[in-house]
Amino acid sequence: MLSSWVLIITTLVYFGLLFGIARWADRHFRSRPNPRIRRIIYGLALAVYCTSWSFYGTAGQASANGWLFPPTYIGVIAALFILGRPIEKMISISERQNIASIADFIASRYGKSQGLGAVVAVLTLAVAVPYIALQLKAISASLDIASGGLVSLVDTSFLVTVIMGIFAIVFAAQRVETAGHNDGLMLAIAFDSLIKIIIFTVVGITAVLIIKDVPLSLPTGEGGAKGAGMAGYLSSVVLGGITFAILPRQFHILAVESHRSSDFRAMRLWFAFYLLIMGVLVWPIMLWGRSVAAGSDADFYALAAPLAEGRSVMALAVYVGGLAASTGMILVSTVALAVMISNNVVTPLLLRTRAIQTGGKGDVTRLLRIVRRASIAIVLALAFGYHRLVDGFDGLADSGLLAMTLAAQFAPAAFIGLYWKKGNSRGALAGMIAGALIWAITLLLPSLARTGILDAGLLSEGLFGLSWLQPEALFGVSFSHSVTHGLVWSLGVNIAVYMWVSMTTKERGIDRIQAETFVSSDAPSNPERSFRRATRLGDLRQLVERFVGEAAARDAFAGYFSSHTKVPDDREPADAGVIAMTDRLLSGALGVASARVVMNAVLRGISMDMGDAVSIIDEAADVFRFNRDLLQASMNTVPIGVSVVDSNLHLVAWNKSYEEMFAYPEGYLYEGRPVTELIRYNSERGECGEGVPEDHVRKRVKFMSEGSAYVIQRPRPDGRVVEITGRPMSGGGFVTSYADITELKKVERALRVANETLEARVEERTKELAEAKTRAEQIERAKTRFFAAISHDVLQPLNAAKLFTASLETRVQDVQGAQIVSYLGKSLDNVGALLENVLDLSRIEAGGETVTLSPVSLDGVFSSLAIEFGEMATQKGLALRYVPPSLTVYTDSRDLRRIIQNLISNAIKYTRTGRVLFGARRVGGSVRIEVRDTGIGISKDNLNKVFREFQRISPHSDIEGLGLGLAISERLARRLKHPIDVQSEPGSGSTFRLTLPRCEGEAEPVNALPVQKTDADISGFQILCVDNDKAVRDAMCALLGDWGGLVRCVSNQQEALALHGKGFAPDLMIVDYHLDDGPNGLALARDLRAQWGENLPGILITADDSVEVLGEARANRIRVLRKPVRAAALRALIAGLTRQMLMRN
Repeated sequence: MLSSWVLIITTLVYFGLLFGIARWADRHFRSRPNPRIRRIIYGLALAVYCTSWSFYGTAGQASANGWLFPPTYIGVIAALFILGRPIEKMISISERQNIASIADFIASRYGKSQGLGAVVAVLTLAVAVPYIALQLKAISASLDIASGGLVSLVDTSFLVTVIMGIFAIVFAAQRVETAGHNDGLMLAIAFDSLIKIIIFTVVGITAVLIIKDVPLSLPTGEGGAKGAGMAGYLSSVVLGGITFAILPRQFHILAVESHRSSDFRAMRLWFAFYLLIMGVLVWPIMLWGRSVAAGSDADFYALAAPLAEGRSVMALAVYVGGLAASTGMILVSTVALAVMISNNVVTPLLLRTRAIQTGGKGDVTRLLRIVRRASIAIVLALAFGYHRLVDGFDGLADSGLLAMTLAAQFAPAAFIGLYWKKGNSRGALAGMIAGALIWAITLLLPSLARTGILDAGLLSEGLFGLSWLQPEALFGVSFSHSVTHGLVWSLGVNIAVYMWVSMTTKERGIDRIQAETFVSSDAPSNPERSFRRATRLGDLRQLVERFVGEAAARDAFAGYFSSHTKVPDDREPADAGVIAMTDRLLSGALGVASARVVMNAVLRGISMDMGDAVSIIDEAADVFRFNRDLLQASMNTVPIGVSVVDSNLHLVAWNKSYEEMFAYPEGYLYEGRPVTELIRYNSERGECGEGVPEDHVRKRVKFMSEGSAYVIQRPRPDGRVVEITGRPMSGGGFVTSYADITELKKVERALRVANETLEARVEERTKELAEAKTRAEQIERAKTRFFAAISHDVLQPLNAAKLFTASLETRVQDVQGAQIVSYLGKSLDNVGALLENVLDLSRIEAGGETVTLSPVSLDGVFSSLAIEFGEMATQKGLALRYVPPSLTVYTDSRDLRRIIQNLISNAIKYTRTGRVLFGARRVGGSVRIEVRDTGIGISKDNLNKVFREFQRISPHSDIEGLGLGLAISERLARRLKHPIDVQSEPGSGSTFRLTLPRCEGEAEPVNALPVQKTDADISGFQILCVDNDKAVRDAMCALLGDWGGLVRCVSNQQEALALHGKGFAPDLMIVDYHLDDGPNGLALARDLRAQWGENLPGILITADDSVEVLGEARANRIRVLRKPVRAAALRALIAGLTRQMLMRN
């Protein structure tokens, strides 16, 4: 046995050593230690997980259940690697959001809900208080065992409670900003962990050396196992895994005290090795205890065995190791709980009751320190009271599993919420409360019943006397192990309620925003955007001083502005960085939920109704989600890989091409992941070329940090080549694109190989292209000649026939003969129209014609069309009217004329009585030409058929036509991109509309003549007619002679010029365009004018209405009539020209 005074002095000395270590760290680590040392301290501090239950109780668990390795250790080791990415994500989010506790984390994820944070804080208190009490019991029991029951002078558990309270207050409650890094506490916990592993290893090795020569009594797993078996073992494994990161003390070390999320990945292997050592040595220590101290408490075999063999120094060391295991857990748990109580319970109450005036100017840091210290005292007092209440309950391991099962109720909200956006605050709260109630029924009530606090009959009769509420057979279902039973029921109900409520209730706007932030992992809220007016720097400085303290505020602002050359002015508006820093500092001091209330109240200067706030946030969230989804969808359509990092070099966006290009494992990419990890991962796979991975990381991080743009081409291990282009963003951050240029590189190599023969190949190819171009031009010219020739040759005899018919009409006097001639004329008109339309349609479909767009005056077009169709309308007894427009359009004049010609012809054809009206009007920036008639109209069923070829929708068989005119108009309009449509009512007439672009430029001149009566007298006028076709010449001479003209008809240029010497002086020349020998009709007209004067009027008869021919005729002031010539149109044109000559003379 050990002297009680030795034990007490050792206890005090150890506590004094912890004080000294913490004080030294607080003074000397302010300048930040070496990153490697900091990482080692962080890794050792993770071992705060190993409490007195780990140090003492695992031996009792192995003795009772026969387990070779502690199951919770297996669960933690598995979680370190299986849940490594979610834990890293949790740490990264906590760092950016300035999370101060697990309650803060869950509250922040679900809309920064104060109510949810308070519930988590209360449940965490219920988890940690029994656990802290367990540590007090372990210290008290170990003192009792080590001294042989002689320590009675003082209550050791009370002494430890007081000392731990002082330590926590001194080193964890001096600063208000709890989300910062507590160097003193971390180094003290790391020292505790180092002491634990050294002493436990020494005891374990000693046990191994002793038990190899001692007969052993192996455990059977029956004593006190409570049905333990594989189910119990597996449930403990699961508990250890899912609660590792969410136990209050563990979350505090993992996330709150973490400097970088990469520290966890770097140290998890070492922590797993730490647990492996602790677990492997449990079995030898248990066997040593059973062999030499079989009558003692199995939970304390590690202490009882050395005492039984008189190893006093080792026993004292074991006592110190157990003390270290307990004090580390008590310190961190007390600090974490105090932060939660003050931030998530007390501070919100003070803000609601206006005990803290957000708009005041006083310093509230003293009040916050008092709250924090009082919270520490309350936590330790509750733990001490609980320790006294259940002092008679045996089994450290069972107490630990009970508390861990309650802690497991945080897992669905914490872990599912990292990946499921639909989870909301109502679902998380309902699931957590439901799970906690089931835990209380299935685990807490049986535990209290066994200790005698509650009636043991409760276990058999059920809660409230209801058999289906039997704690160990809930709803008639039970499991072989009590912890398995409670874990399965509580977690199952928790998850089911959480997901059901989340999916059936409407989430708030702030829920959606925070879900996006956590699930997407790097969409930090920008406080600056939530304020409608500018916030002065002095306002923020004053706010931080009130809640954090003058010194901390001064240091924070000085650190922020240390890189600025300009001295900050408190009257200037605060930038986004200062607002974000203020938000982080307040979150660390008050918790994220309370910080949100304070920032809104003070910086907005108003008290916003919650409904209004939710509405505003809902709208913002919808816009944010839409823009984000739109951006992501746009990025996913890009065939090249794209990744975007923020100014902190964290991944914020990427597309599928990027993920697939580098074959990242599923779930490896998440928002907020440091880009250094991605670079390191790729470099280790050879994606960055040869060299040390860390060199690649430093090189690329330097480029991004400096904002240097770069373009590099990198061969990949699989032989493909990627071009990487990096560009800095104006607001900070970096965009990198990854284009697979393998095929391009292959082409480049092929080009280099072909470079030697390139000149010859180019020459050969150029020759081939020139020959192809020549052939194409020849084909085009041949096609043009073909249409011109076929137009001339086919229409020439028809033209002669029509002219003879027109002449015959004037000569036949009897009625029957005149009717026959009229029928003949109409038949020839039909044949001519058919041939003309077929040729037009063929030319359009062949694409041989070019479109020449220019400003065109509609007045000239309309007036010439009125002349052309006036006689036709008069013959049918119709009134043809038009409104002279002063509008200019941008189109092809020839095609426009042909379109309107067909529309007017169609209107006259289908109108029996009434009138045909055409005109134009402005419609916005366009001009709409309309052709209206009072004809038979078109039914709705036929409106979509009128523009088809050979479609005649009239039920009247006496109406002439083959249904090609409108088809040609539609083809021409489509080629010009001028919309054309029709409106019609049967029996009321039709309106065809053509829409063209309006322009203000100088209009193309149109040869238009005023409307003349077609029966104008041309007697005595000398007319020269030149045509190579004798039939046409004879017909033209006969027709013009009948009209009173003095006509000379010749076949070529020579005969025409010979008339000059014979004293013939024509008043008008009519020439055919295609002549057998010599020049064409336009060239001949120029020669004739050279003989008889430049003002000699001329008419060109042709079937070729190409742009070139019409343009040349216009330039030479020659009127054009298309073959076959209508006698009425010819006579009207001649009448107009003679009238002009008379007016000029």
